[in-house]
Amino acid sequence: MKKSRKYTYEKDLKIFSLINPPVVLPLLPLMQFFMKAFYYTDFADKALSVKNTSFPSEGCGKIPVRIYSPKEKEGERLPCIIFYHGGGFVYNAAPHHFTLAKNLAKAVGARVILPDYRLAPKHPFPAAVNDALDTYLFVRKNAATLGIDENKIALCGDSAGGNLSAVTCLIAKERGIPQPAAQLLLYPFVDGDAQSPSMKEFTDTPMCNSKAAVHYNKAYIPEGTTEKPYRFSAVDAPDHSGLAEAYIETAEFDCLHDGGVKYFEKLKKDGTRAVLFETKGTMHGYDIAIKSKTYALCMKKRTEFLKSIFAD
Repeated sequence: MKKSRKYTYEKDLKIFSLINPPVVLPLLPLMQFFMKAFYYTDFADKALSVKNTSFPSEGCGKIPVRIYSPKEKEGERLPCIIFYHGGGFVYNAAPHHFTLAKNLAKAVGARVILPDYRLAPKHPFPAAVNDALDTYLFVRKNAATLGIDENKIALCGDSAGGNLSAVTCLIAKERGIPQPAAQLLLYPFVDGDAQSPSMKEFTDTPMCNSKAAVHYNKAYIPEGTTEKPYRFSAVDAPDHSGLAEAYIETAEFDCLHDGGVKYFEKLKKDGTRAVLFETKGTMHGYDIAIKSKTYALCMKKRTEFLKSIFAD
């Protein structure tokens, strides 16, 4: 273990413990413009085919998406993972998001769909939620054309993407839409409680902390919104029964830690099957370190969970 400030991180995460992306609201549009370039630096993987296309959306006309498919199974009807990237609802997909999506496609043998949903502050809540739901609905409706088994669609996301996965399941339940096969939530933002112990404690941790969360929320949530609270804070739903089986990962030194645990407990209390894996020696976004022991263990657990779901 290596120490960074008062926190003891897993040694392979040492270099990443120095990363703390700034959240300067006036500069976000400029940062989003430059981050778009990451889509053109996503290196090819010889085991996968890549397709860039778009899905229709009521809110924005079209949602750009990237689809990764195992080449050896190209003509087959495969399971699907819709991967909503993290970034505090304000940042585009980063290089490690593409890597996570590709590694899941190879490990699980599934098509992975990465939607480029709308970002705040230009497109505040609930724009991202609407895009996430529209993506899920389109994939379900057009599963045969996309080469997907409609009964084997999982929603997955890290941080803000975990929020979109959980909220999509809740809205689907509310509207009588079939649940996905599973929800895979990686250090997710699912609780709007700014007074939880982890929110109070982790004010200076790397990658994300409670001080940064204030800025993310300010950019994402418009003042005076009349949307139902659970569409932003999944733990606040009145009932968590009948939802897709969940796998939840948390980071030890993360302001979002307690929210992930609380959501797991809410699901279990209301009879929804759920698995919780609390990683140790980790900060928010720990799987940016794709060569770490933690990442290898997490990928093993994620893969086992999804394969068991898709096998059923």
